[in-house]
Amino acid sequence: MQKRMIISDWNFYKAGQGCFYGGQITSRGSQQFSMIYDCGSTQGTAILKKEISEFKKLIGSEKQHNLDLLIISHFDADHVNQLDYLLTNCKVKVAVLPYLFPIERLYLYFANGYDDTTDDDLYSGFIQDPAGFLLQRGVDQVIFITGNGEVDGLVNNNPNPNGPQGSPDTSEIKNNQLFDLKIGLDDQDARLFYQEQAMIDAKYSGKVKFKKGGGDICAGLYWQFYFYQIRQEPTDIAAFRAQIKHTFEIELENGYIEGEDLKKIFKYQDRVDQLKKVFKRYFKETNSTGIVVMHGPINHSFALLSTPREQDYFPDCYTLLTGDTNMKKGWSRFINDRIIQTHIVQVPHHGSKVNWERSKLDDLENTTLIMNYGTKNTYGHPNSDVRNEILLESPHWQAIDNTELSRFKYRVVSYIEASKTFKDIAPMHLTHKPVIATVDARTLDDPEHDGSWTDVRSLSIGKAQWDDPDVFSVKIWRSVDGRWTRQSEEVPLHRALDLAILVIDALIEERSGTFMGHHLHPVIVAPNSLEELHEFIRDNRGILTERIIEINSLIREYGKYPVL
Repeated sequence: MQKRMIISDWNFYKAGQGCFYGGQITSRGSQQFSMIYDCGSTQGTAILKKEISEFKKLIGSEKQHNLDLLIISHFDADHVNQLDYLLTNCKVKVAVLPYLFPIERLYLYFANGYDDTTDDDLYSGFIQDPAGFLLQRGVDQVIFITGNGEVDGLVNNNPNPNGPQGSPDTSEIKNNQLFDLKIGLDDQDARLFYQEQAMIDAKYSGKVKFKKGGGDICAGLYWQFYFYQIRQEPTDIAAFRAQIKHTFEIELENGYIEGEDLKKIFKYQDRVDQLKKVFKRYFKETNSTGIVVMHGPINHSFALLSTPREQDYFPDCYTLLTGDTNMKKGWSRFINDRIIQTHIVQVPHHGSKVNWERSKLDDLENTTLIMNYGTKNTYGHPNSDVRNEILLESPHWQAIDNTELSRFKYRVVSYIEASKTFKDIAPMHLTHKPVIATVDARTLDDPEHDGSWTDVRSLSIGKAQWDDPDVFSVKIWRSVDGRWTRQSEEVPLHRALDLAILVIDALIEERSGTFMGHHLHPVIVAPNSLEELHEFIRDNRGILTERIIEINSLIREYGKYPVL
């Protein structure tokens, strides 16, 4: 089977005390899917706006940007207060956010409305009507996550745990359909919040959906975003409800405030200001209901994870985004079953000890844990005990600071089985008989990747062309105009390794000016052409270096097994 390569690039952008995470998934160079998780900060706002602008350049022209999926983990200002800037001249296919009752949203407004980095009018507008705020700014569809699909106290495992199933053959899929959104979230029972839903349905004509967590949204057949809601109502919400009734003289039906009442409250600006002054004195600020997202490739054979520190292959490669949720509340079976294959984890609530639960991550290996926080925050984030617990797990865990000064980026390359037979990878009818063969997926998805200076399209290990059963060789297959050419070369296995040694030593010589000592003893036989070789190496350092990194990873893996 031939493998298609799906490339995804992800960034925890510079956001200070907040979060701005996003990425793109591409295939064949031009087909693209884009996603954002949270967009806000209460420290380093100017820097964050530059980061947002940089991301938007990747997803369209100056006049029109196109985002496939926007996820809002929760409603705290430091995660949403730059949405207006993000959504300017930006079309969004789907936005996903947790549903909070109006009284909970109002509580968050008073808990967050004290810093000069948040536009009060914009934030209060978002709190009053989150769906309207997003729809008015270019979002096509809004999905509220309201609880999870639960059976006997356990969250229902996604009925399709590996995403949408089917043959990944995309030969009949149009280019603009390769990453079409597939929503696998179940509808929620409207009776839980029917009054506000009725108002929303009447106002927005079906553009807003209420769904259960414990399901997924997939980018075509290749990438899965799994959603799980952790509900955490403020502990003093009853006292706050009584304070609202007293301050604004509103009769609360069945003790609850409705969406339209919420809008009326903000018309009494003097009373709003009055309550702001006393809120922190009498009420305990707490993080609210939020969404945990686990995402990664599906329908793949393996994945290559590249971070600034290392590169390695894994059967699966998930990222876990936790927002400000509380790990102590627990996760679904879907997440727990996949935590062992999770290699990027966002530490919840900027590294707060209150939200941290070390035991939930016992199965993690080869994992990078991201702590996003502002360097001048007054909350003590990240907590020193949390940081120390992570550092104690080194080298299995790596702790990374993501602040207004530092971004963390990584790449996941997944290799997807495509509908190609063995004979399409290497010819089976010639005298060299392939046993193992490969096509570099990079040249398939992007013919210009190295096609500008080679016609090599396949490599194989097989029986030597003179058909000696005791001799195996490497074959370098060339293809011209879609046909295999007789100019293909065959090299014994040990000499193929010698060739790799020679190439690596030449790369070292270009940098150091000298060769390393080994059995080949290379000699410069054309000094006048040496600088041309050096220039070629420099011009193509990217595609050469990525192969050296892969060789290094394979050698480390080979070293784990004893030589008999």
